[in-house]
Amino acid sequence: IYLLPVGGGEPQQLTASDAADDCPCWSPDGSYVAFHSDRGGDENVWSVNLNTRDCQQLTEHPGFDGFPAWSPHGETILFQSDGLGNMDIWKMQKDGRDKIPLTSHEELDTTPAWSPDGKRMAFSSRRSGNADLWILDLEAASLRQVTSEDADEWREVKDKLQYLER
Repeated sequence: IYLLPVGGGEPQQLTASDAADDCPCWSPDGSYVAFHSDRGGDENVWSVNLNTRDCQQLTEHPGFDGFPAWSPHGETILFQSDGLGNMDIWKMQKDGRDKIPLTSHEELDTTPAWSPDGKRMAFSSRRSGNADLWILDLEAASLRQVTSEDADEWREVKDKLQYLER
């Protein structure tokens, strides 16, 4: 993973590994980047301290853990994992402690994103037959389907959720 200055200049290497490091996600304070890596042969979530360039493995799972998303307050990270035998959304502390599943469904739940206030998360799921967007209210534990067509790509912009349908 490289950091390229917006105004131009030389890229700075953030991670140095023969592994595939991808899906970088900035911490809200800009001091860390969480990312997905297949270092050691397993696919896990890691973070790199931008001051020291030290990398820390946050998940240790023989399957797939990836697509990290920092909470707005910077204390927790969402990620997708097949740790329960199917792809679900999990939450952990920024140092990798206290991993808990937030979804548990036989269909794929993937690519989590936080709401700006940190009270909800959006994710893609095939639980309705399509790759639809869903929102989970983390305080009320209520789930709401947002789309009814395949949503191929989406992202949060300020307080709105944007997505692309086929």
